This record gives sequence, C-alpha cells and structure tokens, in this order.
Amino acid sequence: MINKEIKSRATSWDGSPCRHNLLLPWVLVTAICLASGAALSQDAAVVDRELPPQEVPSSQLQASEQSSIIDAEREITDILLQSEKLKEVGQFRKSLDWALDAMRLAEERLGSRHTLTFDAENSVGLLHIELGDYEAGERHLLRALDGRMLVLRATHPDTMSSLNNIGYLYYLLGRNEAAAEYFERSLAGLTATVGPKHVNTIATMSNLAQVYQAMGERNRSQDLLQQVMYNYRDTLGLLSPRTLGAVVNFARSLAGNGNTKEAKKYLHFVQEKGSEVLVPSHPILIESKDILASIHFHDREYEEAERLISELLEFYNSLLGEHHPKTLGKIGEMAATLRRLNIFDEAKKYYELSDSRHLSKLGEDHHGTRLALNNIGVFHFSQGNFQEALVHTLQSLDLHTKSLGHEHPQTQQDQRNLGDIYAALGDVTSAAEAFESAVIGARVWAEQEADFASGSFNRSVALNRAGLSDDFALAFAVHAPAAETAELAALVVLNRKGLIGEREAALLRLARSAETGAAQQIAAELLVARRDLSAAYQQVVRGDGGEA
Repeated sequence: MINKEIKSRATSWDGSPCRHNLLLPWVLVTAICLASGAALSQDAAVVDRELPPQEVPSSQLQASEQSSIIDAEREITDILLQSEKLKEVGQFRKSLDWALDAMRLAEERLGSRHTLTFDAENSVGLLHIELGDYEAGERHLLRALDGRMLVLRATHPDTMSSLNNIGYLYYLLGRNEAAAEYFERSLAGLTATVGPKHVNTIATMSNLAQVYQAMGERNRSQDLLQQVMYNYRDTLGLLSPRTLGAVVNFARSLAGNGNTKEAKKYLHFVQEKGSEVLVPSHPILIESKDILASIHFHDREYEEAERLISELLEFYNSLLGEHHPKTLGKIGEMAATLRRLNIFDEAKKYYELSDSRHLSKLGEDHHGTRLALNNIGVFHFSQGNFQEALVHTLQSLDLHTKSLGHEHPQTQQDQRNLGDIYAALGDVTSAAEAFESAVIGARVWAEQEADFASGSFNRSVALNRAGLSDDFALAFAVHAPAAETAELAALVVLNRKGLIGEREAALLRLARSAETGAAQQIAAELLVARRDLSAAYQQVVRGDGGEA
C-alpha cells in the first residue's frame, strides 16, 4: 500500500496552536520612537561679492544626520510593515521583495550594525523559509543572529527571538537535535533575563515541547506542554487567550499520544469557555475545531470530520480568501476526507483544485505545493491510475529533493511511493532502485540524529521508516542493486514478525517461517548469498536442523 498523504507543518500565531505544527517564528518589526524637533537651518545671505566658505557648525551637522537617520528608520519601518501585511495574506514573493528592499536600504543608510538591519535580515530569512528556500533562510537568520549577538548581546530579547527562529528552521528541516539546542538556548536566556513565567519564556517552552515530540520524547513533550498551560494560567488567568491556546496545545499532545478521549474534553472546554470571552472567529476557537476535525478523521469518524472541515473551509475562504495557505490546506484535507468516504469524484475535484491553486499562487518552491503534488499522486494510485500517480510523484520527489535533500523523511516517502507505483506497473528494477534510495536515505537520516542509538535500534528505526510491504520486500531482496540493501529489505519482514536479532539467525528464522515455498527459497538463497552459510541453507531446504 502506498504511504499516506503528507500533512504540512504550517506555522501558527503566538500562543495558539496550528493544525500540523505549533512552532512560531518570532517576526519582530521594531517600533521606532522618533525624536521630534526640526533641524536647525539658516537662510543664505544675499551678498554682492563672493564669501569665503563657511564651516557648518557641528551642532547643525549632528541635527542633520539625526534627521536623516530618523527619516531612514521611518521609511524602513514602513517597508517592513508593508512586507508583513503581504505575508499575512499569503503573498510571500511580494512580501520578500519588500523585505529585501528594506534590508538593502537599511544597510546603505543605517549600516550593518543597526537593529533595523537585523530586523530586515530576519524577515528576509523567514520569508525564504516560507518559499521553501531553506538554505537562503538559514544564511539570513544566522547573519541576523550574529549581528544581534555582537551589538545587542546574548541576553537581548531580539537575540532570543533569533535563536527561536533558527530553532524553528531546523525543526522544519527535521534537524531536531539542532532545533532543540537553539530553543534550549533561547529558553535559558529568557528564563535568566525575564523569568520562567514571562510570556516569551512560556512560548519558547511550548516550541521546545514540539521539538521533543518530533524527537519521539512524547512524555517529556507532554509534561512540558502541561507546564506551559499552568504557567499561562498562573500568569494571565484561566480564560486568557494564551491560556486557552495552551490548553489546545496540550489537547493536541494528548491526541497525538493516543488519548483522544481526554483530548476531546479539553477541546470541548475551550469551545465552551472560549466562546464566553472570544468572538466566534477567534483563531483559538477555529483551531480547537480544527483539531477536533483531525481527531474525528483519525478515529475514522469521517462524516463528522467532513462537517467540521466544511465549516472551517467556509470560514477561511471568507476571511482569508481562496488562495491563502490555510484555505488551500483545508481544500487538501477535504479531499482526503471525501476519499475516505468513497466520494471519489468530489475528492478528485478538491485534489486538483489544491494542486492548481498551490502551483499558481504559491509556486513550486512552497512546501504546500510539494505536499499537494504528493497527495494527488497518492489519490491517483488509490484509484489505479498509475501513470497519473507517477507523473505527480516524480514532480513531488524532484521538488522535495531540491529543497530538503535526499535523506529527508518527506523525500524518502516520495521514494517509497514511487517504488509502490513502479511495482504496480510491473517495473521491479525501477521499484528496487526507488526502495533502495528510500532505505539508504532512512539509514543516513537515522544516523544523523543523535537521539537515535547506534546498532540494532538504529537499524530498526530506519527499517520502520522504509515501510516496505512484506511480499514486495522479499522480491526486492533479490533485485536490490546493493547487497546491504537487499539484506535490509529482508529484515523489514523480520522486524514486522518480531524476529529481529543476529542477521544470520534472523534470516534463517525467516526462511523457516516464510508463508510460501517461493518466499522460503528467496530467504534461504539470500542467507547463503550474504553469509555463505551452506549448512544453514541445507537445513532450510531439507527442513531439518535445530535453532540457529
């Protein structure tokens, strides 16, 4: 079975959750307090002879320079605000153009050490990330951090925001250890300077909890989110928007850990109590409804999920417009829900709408476009339209590889999907190559993350990520281009049967437990080819012999 659709890690507003990711980059546009007072000036004297050049008083020069700086600060601030407005409505490319203008102007008129230069560089970095250019985003965010560390020092709030933003980028890239490091640095600095219950400290704590969740440290993450909820309650009160947002985050964690019943209680609390203090269109109420829709979808209550998603789609369409990323995300979710309800014609319309709007409005570089291509490929595969599935999956793979690299989990998922498509088309060689790339990528990815132990557990994690079907794994073992990957393919089956152990013994057990004669023969031949254990081979073929 082809792998499930990818869900986007979208950003969210400060203090409230978002559907796929609670992380928030701190986009700080510095408010400039402009000094009042006009610069000194002198009327030129009308004379009938040439006068010697006069020195301009230093006070006049200082006033003139100060006025020029103030004008530049005002102009740059206005440009950054315009960039932010464009970003809010999803016009990321135009927003980036404005932010780049602000950065160039700030460097020319204010210099490389001015705080507005850092702010503009920070905005440029975040917008590159929105457009999927993570390398450029990282470069600008690190420059903003270096400048703030040098001029503002490590304890300044803007420096803490830079640490937070870089942590956010590394989280998007799946570099969870690095993300945790930056969030922990930000959290430590904020705790020391403004205290553990300052709103920025609590927000960073929430971000760190999401990284722990991604690292598989679910209990640690959930404990931290619960602390966030209590800290907001103690600092701002039970019905504060940020407290209610933290309740939603905690509910999301509960649902992610399988406790959907308890999660629903918290979400219904937010819906009931939040409606007393918030307008119906408030993001917290919308997002809590969003998570409820996810829970219903997860619990296969598709009719209720479809009802909630329909309400959310109507809301986003009217408030944000039909081309806003949130609206486009809901279109994709509606397509997936209709697919589960077996309403295939309507599902196809929504998939195609999501695909076309992402491409036309956000461009190929945006992460939402890549996911839309992947998901419509999954749909076509489920309908038996393998050629259509192949076209969209190849596009998704190309874009994911360019943006995220060969080893990223989303790129691996495209490779696995591609392998399934080739297998369905009967092209075993191409399928083997695709699965080979996915398995190797999974192993490399697992080895890059320090939170995974080396040895058998590391291999087990990589195999689980590879996601090969049992039957095809054995066939793949014969056709795999690399001996190491062929062995891994067989171990996929072992892992699912609970037979992981020493390679030779495990392969022998597989050969004995194979459900068909052909599979038994493949496993036995693989055992001999990889380890030249002729005695074990004879045991398998003859059906005798003791434990390996």
